[in-house]
Amino acid sequence: MRGGAPSINDATPLGAVLDADLPDQLAALEALVDAISAADHQEERDRHTGRDLGEASVRVHRACARLDGKRYQWLNAEESEGIWAASEFRPRTFASHVAHTHGISYRKARQSVRLAHQLRDDLPEFGRALRSGSIGPDQVDALASTALTSPARIAALSEHVSVEAESDRDDPGGEDAPGTEDGPDSGGPDSTSSPELDEETSGDQLTVEQYLLGQAQQLRPDQVRHLGRHFARVADPDADERGYQQAKEREYVEFVRTLDGWHLSGFLTEESGRLLRTALDAVQVPPSEADMRSGEQRRAQALADIAHVLLDRGLVGTNASVRPHVGVLINPEEMERLVQRAEMTESPPAPTGGQQWRRLLQNSPPTWADGTGPVPESALRRLASCGDVYRILFSPESEVLNHGRAYRTFTAAQRRARVARDQGCTWPGCTAPPSMSESHHARVHWADGGGTDVSNGALLCYHHHNVVDDRGVTMTRTGGVWIFTRSDGSVINTDRFPAYECNGLPVGVG
Repeated sequence: MRGGAPSINDATPLGAVLDADLPDQLAALEALVDAISAADHQEERDRHTGRDLGEASVRVHRACARLDGKRYQWLNAEESEGIWAASEFRPRTFASHVAHTHGISYRKARQSVRLAHQLRDDLPEFGRALRSGSIGPDQVDALASTALTSPARIAALSEHVSVEAESDRDDPGGEDAPGTEDGPDSGGPDSTSSPELDEETSGDQLTVEQYLLGQAQQLRPDQVRHLGRHFARVADPDADERGYQQAKEREYVEFVRTLDGWHLSGFLTEESGRLLRTALDAVQVPPSEADMRSGEQRRAQALADIAHVLLDRGLVGTNASVRPHVGVLINPEEMERLVQRAEMTESPPAPTGGQQWRRLLQNSPPTWADGTGPVPESALRRLASCGDVYRILFSPESEVLNHGRAYRTFTAAQRRARVARDQGCTWPGCTAPPSMSESHHARVHWADGGGTDVSNGALLCYHHHNVVDDRGVTMTRTGGVWIFTRSDGSVINTDRFPAYECNGLPVGVG
């Protein structure tokens, strides 16, 4: 049967298959895979228990892992031969060839080729253990991705560990190394140590790779990753510092305007990233049951909340003549319209007559302080009611004649009173603290003529302030509780919270 064409059939004995040439063995393997894959699942469930089928899944997984170890050897052989470069596909790299022939992504192919090189050149003991089934592919990948990160670390794997000098083989790295009491996670039938490690009892020396292999066979993949990092730190501590400095040089943040907003992208070091993530987590409050935003949307709001806190509380720019702020330029007529009577919730009347058109076109629309815009109506409405307002008079030649002092729509004393009463965002179920909340003209909006007093004010977090303004939600106060009502008359409080009677009216517990 050796050297001939594949001739596997139903009558071929198992011993003949085991002794067959590689093409015959592959034909037998494919025939066996066809038989297993085509089996009727309901018949399998009738003949076997769920536990039996679960064990079958484990055995197939282990067999596939061992075959992957063999496949890496074959990839190395194909690459070294070089014929792949002259194939019809004309690949630019061997990874491209593997991606094309295997039908996988280029990223997956590149990872496979890299791991094949590492098992051949740097981790031969791990390669043998993977093919024998005494270690799993995830453990191999965890060790390779953490331990092979510098030439000094790779060279250290071939050094010898004196068995007599090691008093505790279960603790290779002190208190930072993971324990081994959890038992094996993935491996062969019995997950026993490799033959090379058995020589320890006779006083022979082990290489560092063999020593790490003995530990990795008893650990979960996450523990192997921790072990690999510990080895890397011991073998070449300067590499971590070099990597950190290189990462700092690559650190950047791009924040540019786009057609409908701002695009944010960048790269941060581990330290800076954790610092920012900690700050984002600190300002994010547990979402209310009605909050349907995704995690990404909530993080975007948290980033804006950080800017709110820094600027609103004057925590930055204390040495500047003017504290940093977000400014809006608005003409007097537009400001008068906001103060006297808002038309933001209604469509503005169409201009009639040439004079009205001329007057409207001569008055520039509200813009941001840098001249870009126009400012969205909802943002203008919110900023006008919550921010500082400055009056600046210009001459016909655009010279500044007078600039008045700022005045706030709500005073500091009024805010302190609302904080004592509301104790945070008043939206049902929201837990945002007062430091993350803005003052809102609740019963009657400021632009609609609402009074700037404590009874007409309520605290809303930045997100729910936008929700109330954008969706036309009205607020009333009954029995010491703020009631939120949609434009269709339905009460938001009772959607997610049990209602109780207060003075004959249903009130949601918020």
